Amino acid sequence: MFINSFIVEKSLTYFNFLFLFNFSYVIFSLGFIGTFYNKRNLLILLLCIELMLISIGLNFIFMSLIINKSAQIFTLFIITVAAVESSIGLGLLIVVYRSRKTIDFEKFSSLKF
Repeated sequence: MFINSFIVEKSLTYFNFLFLFNFSYVIFSLGFIGTFYNKRNLLILLLCIELMLISIGLNFIFMSLIINKSAQIFTLFIITVAAVESSIGLGLLIVVYRSRKTIDFEKFSSLKF
């Protein structure tokens, strides 16, 4: 279940870890910027939140390679929360689209259907 630390210690160097953390930082930044620059589409907002959760999970995995293996368990919880968030969000999106025939934020002036 856990990654063998002996193999990881011999194959990954400090610069590889910097590359992995920067990759995760770029993914998180894209999701964060996407949530604030998105003005209209609810589906894009859900995708940006998923990107942020995935990058946080990647950071936990990368840190588990260095420090502690228990961070991989936190990653399983993050993946579970992301799956629940996407299923509930997409369910609400389908209900709103069926009632209003749009998923634009600007059309949501009230919560009444």
